[in-house]
Amino acid sequence: MPARGKGVWRARRRLPQVCVPVFVGGQRISRLEGALFVTAYVAHLTLLILTRSS
Repeated sequence: MPARGKGVWRARRRLPQVCVPVFVGGQRISRLEGALFVTAYVAHLTLLILTRSS
């Protein structure tokens, strides 16, 4: 695995840890939790684009 791709795998391992509090909280998420999910998605997408190999 290339050194620059390690950040992607680290982020993927952390995803379940981030989701657990939201899933335990019930079937609805607050605006703050939703904003955090969108922010995490954008960060992950940016990381994937920046680390993709040409």
